[in-house]
Amino acid sequence: MAETLRRVLEPGRAAEPGEENAAEAEPPLLLLGGPGSGKTALLFAAALEAAGDGRGPVFFLTRRPLQSLPYRTRAALDPLRLQKIRFQYPPSTGELLRFLCSAHEAQGPAPALLLLDGLEEYLAEDLGSQEAAYLAALLLDTAAHFSYRVGPGRGCGLIVALQTPEEGDSGDALQLSLLQR
Repeated sequence: MAETLRRVLEPGRAAEPGEENAAEAEPPLLLLGGPGSGKTALLFAAALEAAGDGRGPVFFLTRRPLQSLPYRTRAALDPLRLQKIRFQYPPSTGELLRFLCSAHEAQGPAPALLLLDGLEEYLAEDLGSQEAAYLAALLLDTAAHFSYRVGPGRGCGLIVALQTPEEGDSGDALQLSLLQR
């Protein structure tokens, strides 16, 4: 897991033969875990890391504002790093889709990292399989657009956190299988 996270966050690894943009070759990362397993803290740590290496801003999307900083280190309290993290709080799937559809119009530098915390909360809005697939495709397309904007060798990483159903919960295996594809 740490190696995968390091590859997503690595600012400019060299492209391998046949790769035009190394960042485009790395797949997005889907964090799965139960309630309280540290998914938000890991996303926040990734945001701090990306914000601290000078690659550009970070978009951190979550349904509700964080109540406290989940990662208490000197880096987490660095105001310059925190200023580079742009928190957005789309309250519904429709608002999340609108944000992603209009993200390419944002002024300023393209983000180095796109983070979505709590995907299960958006999927819980009785989305059909087509809407869930559309959301997944739009997340990938937005990250690809930002990767194109920042140029070869840098790219925009995409990390999405999804709470796995607890034992005994039915969960929605169809939407999860669509997102895994």
